[in-house]
Amino acid sequence: MKDKNLNLTVVHSNELIEAGYSLSTDEMRLLNLALTKIDSRKSNPGLIDIYPSEFAKMYNLNERNVWRNMKKAIQDIMSKPISLYKLDDQNKEKVVSMPWLVESEYYVNQDDGSRLSIEFSPKITPYLFELKNRFTALDFEYVGSLNTQFSYRLYTWLMKYKFLEKYKTKHGATVVELDIDWMKSRAGMNGSYERWDKFRSQVIVPAVEQINAKTDISLLWDPIKKGGKAIKAISFVYALEKTVSTKPERPRLFRRPKVEAGSHAEGEWMRKNFNILSTYKKSLEEYDPAAKIEMVDFKRMIEYAKDTGQTIKHTQLKNELKERLDKRKNKKGVNKDDK
Repeated sequence: MKDKNLNLTVVHSNELIEAGYSLSTDEMRLLNLALTKIDSRKSNPGLIDIYPSEFAKMYNLNERNVWRNMKKAIQDIMSKPISLYKLDDQNKEKVVSMPWLVESEYYVNQDDGSRLSIEFSPKITPYLFELKNRFTALDFEYVGSLNTQFSYRLYTWLMKYKFLEKYKTKHGATVVELDIDWMKSRAGMNGSYERWDKFRSQVIVPAVEQINAKTDISLLWDPIKKGGKAIKAISFVYALEKTVSTKPERPRLFRRPKVEAGSHAEGEWMRKNFNILSTYKKSLEEYDPAAKIEMVDFKRMIEYAKDTGQTIKHTQLKNELKERLDKRKNKKGVNKDDK
């Protein structure tokens, strides 16, 4: 990946963050690399040059087929519109479609010149250039590491809320609820993954795993049922990963509300406490990899995960608990033999 000292950023207006479009990995990468070359505070610079060598270096790719893939990406982007969702004077939503690019240039044969050039469309200029407010700056180190469209889109949607206090918990985590149909429409998935189990296993889980592994946030999620048993939305909770210089203090948990066992209200209480403990556990391990969350809290997390239907998390925590107990048992055995 790139030299992290370069601090490259990709800046979008918030309207563009929430726009609808479907791009391949190479198409996303090409546009984002182009956007690192411009100043979003200034006007549209016209043609932007991109070289296969820098494309390969930025994304840690083999140079062998990069020029050919970039050329195909440019050709495909020219035919793919981006759709902005706007409200008219009567507060009715409408879709405004426009092209990403107005022009592209490249040589027929790579031997004649490997430079490829693109120019963003004047229609999209207000959402990329001369930005003064309502925009989101994304660290290229992280968006560049995501290699599926949905993981990239989900990360950008979440980052839009990073500094908005109304979405913060008192412990500093950010909570964002996204409607499933909304996400599908923005990611060009209308009519796909109609069954929840398919959408969960093939879209949500891989995207969350990739974001957790490759970006600067720790992300948790829970499905939300609305109007019966159908899952209509997802609640995402994330915390920015930071270098911890002082040992984190154990946070206070929410007291159990006076509600019926097994009720929705009890489930919400468990989810909130689970997220608080997960963030604390992560911070503790960042401070000291050998530090462990207290066993009583660890067992609480397992119980909360089980009772709120977080099957994957429940299994992971149970396996982690087994490893922890096995290490403790083995350590006691060694100490006994030494006596």
